[in-house]
Amino acid sequence: MASTAGGYKQINKALDVRAFEGYLDGQQTLLPTIADVEQISPRGIRVMGQNPEKFTLQGTNTYLIGTGPERILIDTGQGFPTWAELIAATLSEHNITVSHVLLTHWHGDHTGGVPDLLRLYPHLRTRIYKHSPTRTQQPIADGQKFVVPGASIRAIHTPGHAHDHMCFVLEEEQAMFTGDNILGHGTATFEHLGVWMKSLHIMHSHDCHQGYPAHGVVVADLDGKIQQELEQKRRRERRIVESLRLLKEQDQGRRRGSVTVKQLVAHMHVNLDVGIRETVLEPFTEEVLRKLAEDGTVAFEIQARMKKWFLVRLNLSRASTVEIAVLDFVATMPKMVASGIQTNPLSLVGKVAIVTGSGKENGIGAGICRTLARHGASVTINYVSKATEPRAKAVAESIRNNGGRAAVVRGSIDTPEGAKRLVDETLQYFGVDNINILVNNAGLGSFSHLVDVTPEQLQQEFSVMVFGALYMTQAVVKLGKMPPGGRIINIGSIASTMGPTNVGVYAAAKAATDSLMATLAMELGRSRGITVNTIAPGPVNTDISNDVGDAATADEQDKIFINMTRAAGRVGTVDDIADAVLLLVSEKSRWITAQVVSVSGGIIIL
Repeated sequence: MASTAGGYKQINKALDVRAFEGYLDGQQTLLPTIADVEQISPRGIRVMGQNPEKFTLQGTNTYLIGTGPERILIDTGQGFPTWAELIAATLSEHNITVSHVLLTHWHGDHTGGVPDLLRLYPHLRTRIYKHSPTRTQQPIADGQKFVVPGASIRAIHTPGHAHDHMCFVLEEEQAMFTGDNILGHGTATFEHLGVWMKSLHIMHSHDCHQGYPAHGVVVADLDGKIQQELEQKRRRERRIVESLRLLKEQDQGRRRGSVTVKQLVAHMHVNLDVGIRETVLEPFTEEVLRKLAEDGTVAFEIQARMKKWFLVRLNLSRASTVEIAVLDFVATMPKMVASGIQTNPLSLVGKVAIVTGSGKENGIGAGICRTLARHGASVTINYVSKATEPRAKAVAESIRNNGGRAAVVRGSIDTPEGAKRLVDETLQYFGVDNINILVNNAGLGSFSHLVDVTPEQLQQEFSVMVFGALYMTQAVVKLGKMPPGGRIINIGSIASTMGPTNVGVYAAAKAATDSLMATLAMELGRSRGITVNTIAPGPVNTDISNDVGDAATADEQDKIFINMTRAAGRVGTVDDIADAVLLLVSEKSRWITAQVVSVSGGIIIL
């Protein structure tokens, strides 16, 4: 096999893989040779994917499992014809067939051989299984069993390396196919450190003695390898926490000792080359800091458009060696809230949110995205029109410049397929398995009197605001696996009960979503632990509100509404609405559901 045949899709986009090329090229020459086809156990034949490369080691390991005439195939390599030829020859030599194909995850060096496999064996077209499947694949559920003569395989959902990553337990051997979570050489890469570490604990709980990885040699002591990986990551966490503690002490209590990732790495590795610190250590350190933030050990503030990290508390198991004045932190909480520091009551760290119709920088949706991201959520910005793309990207850039995480996804939500696509792209972008927050904000208005409304206008407005909200809810609950504690917010309008002229269809659509909200709150509350509410804004100056047709000018309408408010002599702002959403998606609103919350400055509709 050629030593550079394989390819690799970079997982952690923060890492500059070029920094590792020299080291990995050297390590590649030291790897032991693995035979193209080898019987590795009484029930397992390993067939190499023929794609060796610095990031795939000797190539992708694919496995034929069982002892009878039918076998289970795990993974399909990268799509090189030589792998398909090897599989065909092996099946012919042993006079066996494949009954099921199990894919550990979506990366191309594991799924690329499927087309060649189907070309050779068309009967497998309905036998390709993967977690979070595409339309041509079958789903794998956590705990699902696949049985052939001589082998029972149990699937385990173990995300982190990828959101859909699965491991498989071979019950007869008490062995585990570890996919890319545990490798035969070195350590795995991951999309999300905290999730990956949790998955290693799950893998450890199954008490498997031997590991069959997707890359590298057989892992003889799987338990020891898992413990080694976990301890390596914990050691890195402890070093970072200790450095933050020392920096806080050096600050002598004047502030929190907050530092950028660059400053922290320089403090920890002062003698290392700057280039190595920037390309290798800074991305790793930031990943660990994100994990520690999810654990509640560290937090960050934004100063001069830079994210600066500081210590919040220590793991109690380490309190004897590393101490912190917790009371000092509690005493500073009011100042932290005033300065924009994210504290626990409204923290969304580790949450993933989708906000539909959020691609215009002066719109309510964009304001909601910015607010949720400022409090720690990873947000997806959604837009429809190609003309809006630069504005959507500008919203994302503003979030990223302030230390947040944002994806930008173009697509309409007025069909079930469009809604599913938006959810699926969000899961893949952030490398997660769950959507925690959905804000159904997408809307439009035709500004016509009801007697003049066309069927096309009715269909368009209800498709987006009513059907779209329902399709998105279905997609995040099912495909997005919204967990208990999930939050769904519909952006309604006080117009739904006002009976306004000129926007009657818009008002009717908003009233319909109010009704959907009440029913969904009942359906999803007790059974799934999800709350559903509606925010009903009053007048807010955005692109849509300023395009009012010929009934009145924007200024004249503002004056009417200002006279109706009770809070202040003004119309609302985008931030007024976004802050109300923040409250309802936070843990503080766990007992609020099935409510229409007017955010209008006190406008009362009789």
